[in-house]
Amino acid sequence: MRSTTPRLAVLVLAAVAACGEAGPPVPASLSLSATSLSFSSLADTAHLAATVRDESGEVILEPAIAWISLDAAVARVDAPGQPSAALVTSVADGSTTITATSGAATATATVQVEQVATTVAVTAPTDSLIVGDSVRMTAEASDAVGSAVAGALFSWESSDPSIATVDDDGWVRARAPGPFEITATLGPLSASAALTSLPLPERRVLQAIYEATGGALWKDNANWLTDAPLADWYGVHLNDNGYLQHLLLTDNGLIGTIPPEIASLAHLESLHLGLNSLAGPLPPEIRHLKLLKSLELTYNAHTGPIPPEIGELTALEWFGAFGNRFSGEIPPEIGNLTRLESLDLCYNRLTGPIPPEIGGLTSLRRLALCGNDANPTEGNRLSGEIPPELGNLANLRVLRLG
Repeated sequence: MRSTTPRLAVLVLAAVAACGEAGPPVPASLSLSATSLSFSSLADTAHLAATVRDESGEVILEPAIAWISLDAAVARVDAPGQPSAALVTSVADGSTTITATSGAATATATVQVEQVATTVAVTAPTDSLIVGDSVRMTAEASDAVGSAVAGALFSWESSDPSIATVDDDGWVRARAPGPFEITATLGPLSASAALTSLPLPERRVLQAIYEATGGALWKDNANWLTDAPLADWYGVHLNDNGYLQHLLLTDNGLIGTIPPEIASLAHLESLHLGLNSLAGPLPPEIRHLKLLKSLELTYNAHTGPIPPEIGELTALEWFGAFGNRFSGEIPPEIGNLTRLESLDLCYNRLTGPIPPEIGGLTSLRRLALCGNDANPTEGNRLSGEIPPELGNLANLRVLRLG
């Protein structure tokens, strides 16, 4: 019997030789774990996994894959570990395509980046400012990852424009003393910062009054705008604590307007400016004179409506505006002045009904709303019935309505 061992050895060697000559598997197809990615934040990441198969459909292990982003300024792609796994990072708003290539096989995934703000923060350079001063607020919007949203357009709002105003660029100007908040809004998002407007030093307020009312031409401006103590300035009277309590400038040749800076005279109890030539509206900032008891404006040329803010002067006992040019209706807020003893609005240009709220002024002793019969184009032209609520004025001694 002939031995077959040599022939078998040759066959085995041939088979081994044939296996040694076979090359690496050829990629026939490539697929990705996702065909599209969407980001709403910058610096956010997502993974893409690639699967490469040969012609028989078998998965090729550890294939060589090249990854590229068509616009790395929108999203970049890295394969830090295994080449079949890539990390996509959002960079900026826009769209791009991620391409994976292995041999002749390719696959793509579209990437859309559209940053969406999820939080808003407001920052103030200070927590307080003096009346008349300005500061600029800053606001920043961030996405869910914490990246800043560039170019966000905020709308700005003050909680009390009578205390502080804010413009479209975030500039805040203090108008009167008091606390307030500034809010920045971006779509449904908003954030606020709390600030305080501090009163002007009284010397600066008096300077503003002097400049707004032609102080250089006053009949008497002794010591005004000098370094003399305020108590030595003509018409200025201080309380025991050294604060301005009474400003008495009746019949002193004042011309011009009452400046809004007057709101900083927080301790003022008497403001007597009658028998002058003041014009323009009564500034709404007067509402901040919470201790004011006597407001005397008789025989000036004030115009415009009596501001409803007058109703916030709840300590007021005397309001005299006889002989001005106030127009419009008497504000119903005047009914809040429950300590008022004398109200004289005769010979203005007031119209409309007598507000029934006046009937709530139970301390009122004198009420004068009369017109000017001699000149039908001047004077009050109140209309309607006399409100029955005036019958509640038990302390009334003088009533002039004709």
